[in-house]
Amino acid sequence: MSLPKSYRAFRRTAKAGGLPLALEKVVEDGPAELKANEVLIRIHPVSLNFRHVAMLNGLYPVEVEDKSIAASDCAAEVVSVGSGVHAFKVGDHVSPIFKPIPC
Repeated sequence: MSLPKSYRAFRRTAKAGGLPLALEKVVEDGPAELKANEVLIRIHPVSLNFRHVAMLNGLYPVEVEDKSIAASDCAAEVVSVGSGVHAFKVGDHVSPIFKPIPC
């Protein structure tokens, strides 16, 4: 499958000085190519949890990265894989998770 020319996302804004932070709906250019170890997914449903609300209101103990995508639990489908990826193939259903921060 070819790479998408664009994609839609909700990105957090982490502008200094004002709370609550906000979500902004954006349309962005898709990747021109994938690196050998990359997997591109199409996210279907996504859950927004208390931690996401806490981030937007400055109550989460980790700094919000500007323009990050607010999602940690979702259902997705693999739409493209890099040349070095062998564990996944186009059409696989996946459920990515965020990388926890070590304590």
